[in-house]
Amino acid sequence: MRKHINYLLILTSIVLFASCKKESSDLPQTVPGENKVKMEYISGLGAPDLSPATSSKIGKPVEMNWQFKNMKGETVLLSDFKGKVIFLNLWATWCPPCKAELPSVEKLMGLADKEVVFLLVSNETQDEVKSFFQPIDSSLPAFTAEGEYPADFVTQGIPATYIIDKKGNLAAFHLGSAQWDDGSVVNFLNSLK
Repeated sequence: MRKHINYLLILTSIVLFASCKKESSDLPQTVPGENKVKMEYISGLGAPDLSPATSSKIGKPVEMNWQFKNMKGETVLLSDFKGKVIFLNLWATWCPPCKAELPSVEKLMGLADKEVVFLLVSNETQDEVKSFFQPIDSSLPAFTAEGEYPADFVTQGIPATYIIDKKGNLAAFHLGSAQWDDGSVVNFLNSLK
């Protein structure tokens, strides 16, 4: 019996090791003429649930005096974008589900109305966020939080996405990764303009 268990362990180890090998087609694709790689687009994450039942705060005003910094180090207030639809995503460079949804957020930026503002906010340092994006070919607007998150944006986990309407009210909330370029999200965002 013990011999069979040892053989089973060895066989399992071999299978696991073999499955971890990356094929050349699995490696990140570089952008021609640059030393940047494209983020891997992961489909099948599922469309987010944007129904009002996802939060008791839907339809209520959010704290708009929250400060954060863009990657140039300039201070920005959430209220600077009042009067526009805001897609606010809380994420981190160390968070696998956050990183998995970034390509679909970037694709959504191209599909949504140009009046929709995209803000990807991390509570990490400027250097950590810059280092994450430095080797990536991305136009995602990344920011770092200044101080504590306002109560309206304290969440059980990340990624957490808040969609804020033109009046500064929470229109939708989604906790967890999602397929943000889904047609239902594009329609939802465009309906808020």
